[in-house]
Amino acid sequence: MLSKRNEYIEQQSERYNSLSNAIKQSKNPDIRQLLPLFEDYQRCFSRLTKAYQTIGLDHTQGWKSSFRVQAQLVEIQLKNLDGNLAVRISKTEEQVERISLIIMGVNSATLLFLLIKSFH
Repeated sequence: MLSKRNEYIEQQSERYNSLSNAIKQSKNPDIRQLLPLFEDYQRCFSRLTKAYQTIGLDHTQGWKSSFRVQAQLVEIQLKNLDGNLAVRISKTEEQVERISLIIMGVNSATLLFLLIKSFH
């Protein structure tokens, strides 16, 4: 299971069935007493494999895949937002520059007017 490959899960199931049959057919009562423990191990192993499969055995399966897809979508949206903000910031900077030039022109005209008026 540590290798997180489906082949291992299938191999383990085959080995479990083989050993389970051997335990059931054993004439030794001590070995047959192991069957409940062995079945419990198999149930736990099955639960573990289902959990791993739900999470995803690799990045293309399960929750890992869903998370990866969502992360990629968020990344695309952030890139689009960055592009949109860059355009808006550029336009706003241009507007600020135009307004500053207008204010500078009005101030210059006002000062020139006051200077001319002060000589008369």
